[in-house]
Amino acid sequence: MAKPQPLLADPTMSTVPVPFGMAGGGGRPMGMQGSGGADYSFMGGHPEAFDYERAMERFGASSQGGPLLGGYDANFAMNAAFGGGMNQGAPDCVLMVYGINTQKMNCQRLFNLFCLYGNVLRVRFLKSKEGSAMVQMSDREGCERVIRMVSNTKLYGNKIQLSFSKQTYLQDIGNPHQLPDGSLAYQNYTGSKNNRYNGPDAANKNRAQPPSAVQYFFNAPPNVQESVLLMAFAEANVNGPEKVTLFPPKSEKSSRGLLHFTDAESSTEALVCANNSKLPNPNGKAPYVLKLCFSNASKDF
Repeated sequence: MAKPQPLLADPTMSTVPVPFGMAGGGGRPMGMQGSGGADYSFMGGHPEAFDYERAMERFGASSQGGPLLGGYDANFAMNAAFGGGMNQGAPDCVLMVYGINTQKMNCQRLFNLFCLYGNVLRVRFLKSKEGSAMVQMSDREGCERVIRMVSNTKLYGNKIQLSFSKQTYLQDIGNPHQLPDGSLAYQNYTGSKNNRYNGPDAANKNRAQPPSAVQYFFNAPPNVQESVLLMAFAEANVNGPEKVTLFPPKSEKSSRGLLHFTDAESSTEALVCANNSKLPNPNGKAPYVLKLCFSNASKDF
């Protein structure tokens, strides 16, 4: 086997997102990431991952670092052998997210949006690139749905831009920095019960739609009152819907219906804040977890 060569800075690398379907997407051999500020290449000695934040500053947002291996399988094996582990999810499922209003957004709010389109494993806001974050999904299909549905969505006055990252996975961070709202800039959602694509049956129940002025809600308490739903948005410090339409219940266990907002942007802001909110359970201790998703129903339904 030929001796791996150190990765050199590619002058074609850019700090702007690469459009989906064009050069620069996933499926390429990647380096490894780590912490502690070390910056080494694999040159016959022990492979040492370098600090990804430093790489971002040196080579741009779509940069990569560490050893450049000869193929996809070799790269994935290296990531697994040196800190990646086999629980990192499928390789090449990391998204770059640009245009984030960091005064309003955090890891949980990105999760609340992206979980509509696939399982979210990890979310990391980048300290060296204001308004940028990385999100690791569990599979390629989830990444593609997010790009297709969320790209150019207007959220808190900004347009969200998405592209595949050249990182193969996000490594856990022991001491992440804080975001303006005081929350941590990194969260691990592996195994979260709020992911919606856990198995074929659960995945088939999702109907992915782009952000719209109308939301479908489900898993609310049985015979839920409109005031209870509106309280969930008030407690999340976001404007609630203008109108609530309750559907006839499918069972006595929960309620469902539609939420009508002024426009798609206000609807998206409400969803990122209130999705997965806990509602009081009138018949038990465990609260209901309110599930929101976008609907293709007419705003005047």
